[in-house]
Order: sequence, then C-alpha cells, then structure tokens
Amino acid sequence: MLRVFLRFLREVIKAPWSDITLTLYIHQNHRHRVPDVERYWRKTLKEPRLLFGGVYYKRHNPEPGRIKIGEKYYGTVRVVVRRSTNLSRKISGWICGINDATCPVV
Repeated sequence: MLRVFLRFLREVIKAPWSDITLTLYIHQNHRHRVPDVERYWRKTLKEPRLLFGGVYYKRHNPEPGRIKIGEKYYGTVRVVVRRSTNLSRKISGWICGINDATCPVV
C-alpha cells in the first residue's frame, strides 16, 4: 500500500521528492538498528531517494503474545507530505465527487 500511495503522490499529485518524508515508528529496544531499518524500508518501498524525517520510539512493554523482538522487526512507517493542506482538501473533494457520482442521493 505504501508503494501505491507513493506512486500516487508522484504521478497523480506531482508532489516533489523534497516534500515527501517518512517517519519511522519503532520500539525503543530496536534503537540500535535504526540505520538497518531505514535501509530496509528504502529497499522495500523501492525509493532510495526518500528521506526519513524522524524516528519515534515506542516504549518497550513486553506482553505475552505480542513480540516486537528479533531481526525481522522493522516497525511502521508514516508518509508525510509537507505543505499538504491544499492537497488534503483536493483529495477530499475527489472523494466527494466520486461518491456523489456513484451513490447519488435520491
């Protein structure tokens, strides 16, 4: 989904790379792995030009059944588009237009 969204931003919205950043959310017990995790996301998203605008660390609270350990844990990523207020309004308008066209109120 992230790759589709990034493609949408670049090809449909025409957002420049300089306006797109990623924010990494990861458990603090993986703090030492941040460079590897960033590399993983760039490779997975197939976008080496993307910049990470920050890292948020979640407190590690081990609970039975929920394990956030190991070398296969890469956290989650949030896509941030700078100067996107007008973009958000435009997309909301598209959604309303599509909804009205496909589900007209009688």
